[in-house]
Amino acid sequence: MNPQVLIVDDDPVVRDLLCRFLQSNGYDASVLHDGTHLQRRLERERPSVVVLDIMMPNTDGLRALTALRAAGDDIPVIFVTARGTVADRIIGLSLGADDYLTKPFDPRELLARIQTVLRRRGPATTSAPEARKRYRFGPFELDFTTRTLSREETRFQRRDSEFA
Repeated sequence: MNPQVLIVDDDPVVRDLLCRFLQSNGYDASVLHDGTHLQRRLERERPSVVVLDIMMPNTDGLRALTALRAAGDDIPVIFVTARGTVADRIIGLSLGADDYLTKPFDPRELLARIQTVLRRRGPATTSAPEARKRYRFGPFELDFTTRTLSREETRFQRRDSEFA
């Protein structure tokens, strides 16, 4: 099974270039036009890594990553952005990004960084949520599709490692 990369960037030229390049190097690639629906997309599709731009309309990459980490999602994220000052890189990494690459860049460098992040993370998880019925035990319910644990009306997002 090929590793899957979700590219979140508002620039269609960058998205198309990265998709073609990653596919030609054995990766499955999908795209999202901004960070607004990133969390919802990750409930339906679990890529191996997210390549995320920072400067996008609506929800920028910093807000999208902050929301993911606040929800307990530890999916690997690599920022690819034109914002390249030391302060920008420190902010991005401090918010929980696994790596940070400044535009313009050579796609081969991004490929090497993706491979490094995936190697550090260990075996890849499946690219789609498990299609299983909810599992109940005591007062708890485990939903394999949304990757959540619930108790009565309270939902708890689980990190990939916790869910596994």
